[in-house]
Amino acid sequence: MSKKSIIFFTTNSIWGGSEILWTQAAKQLAELGFNVSAVAAYDFTLVRDFISEEKLFFDLSKRFDKIPLLKRAINKSGLKEFKAVDNLEKFVEKRRPCLAIISQGNNVEGMEFMEFCMKKKIEYATITHLVVVSKWPMMNDGRLNILHGLFRKSLKNFFVSKYTQRMSEKFIGY
Repeated sequence: MSKKSIIFFTTNSIWGGSEILWTQAAKQLAELGFNVSAVAAYDFTLVRDFISEEKLFFDLSKRFDKIPLLKRAINKSGLKEFKAVDNLEKFVEKRRPCLAIISQGNNVEGMEFMEFCMKKKIEYATITHLVVVSKWPMMNDGRLNILHGLFRKSLKNFFVSKYTQRMSEKFIGY
């Protein structure tokens, strides 16, 4: 029987307290026999103690291959459309995770990963580390409704404090 795979997505681009939380969880899950991989916007060297092999780590800066100049010109002409290859999709499909854990710096940053998981039919849980009230005016009703639905479809939503949970509930309406 093959090991079950769990993938961590982190929205932070710097190393901080939330990275300690998810990497320690990743290490413990690996010790329990899960195949653990990670998607992050920073270098593999920061997580190599927690994610054993570089092939289990995806650097978000390498998500899309650049479209060559000639193909971009053809795109602009409208004759044909060339799309950038989504290397994240290939990485995730190869891992075939049974669960994604989305570690988000604030309560709106993980939307893209939640939507990605929904599209790929991957169950997910969220960990929200803070609430940035200044982002609230930037969210229109449509985006708030999408965010509300994404949180509702999560297996579980975790918050690092009661304050973060209460403010997220107030903001999202769930």
